[in-house]
Amino acid sequence: MSHHGSSGSPRTVRDVVFVDGVRTPFGRAGEKGIYAGTRADDLMVKCIRELLRRNPTLPADRIDEVAVAATTQTGDQGLTLGRTAALLAGLPRSVPGFAIDRMCAGAMTAVTTTA
Repeated sequence: MSHHGSSGSPRTVRDVVFVDGVRTPFGRAGEKGIYAGTRADDLMVKCIRELLRRNPTLPADRIDEVAVAATTQTGDQGLTLGRTAALLAGLPRSVPGFAIDRMCAGAMTAVTTTA
């Protein structure tokens, strides 16, 4: 048990487990880039579904949250990318998701924030 804040009320400490990780492909940015016509949430859905495929013993309702590192979010990426991708991938509505934009530090921030 650990204590939360100054109230002294105990909270349960849980083990943090990272099961697996994937990333989207990347290429040149801009209109001439290979993924210029591809929506960011479509790429993320493929990642989430691949994680579920590779880990069939992990029930989707045991996923605590979806953290997405997405640099320079514009246009359709300006949605709540992590949440949108989680829902489109078929995860339960109870699974929250969010996106982090910290340039090169985004992936590390996603990992440390969810831990």
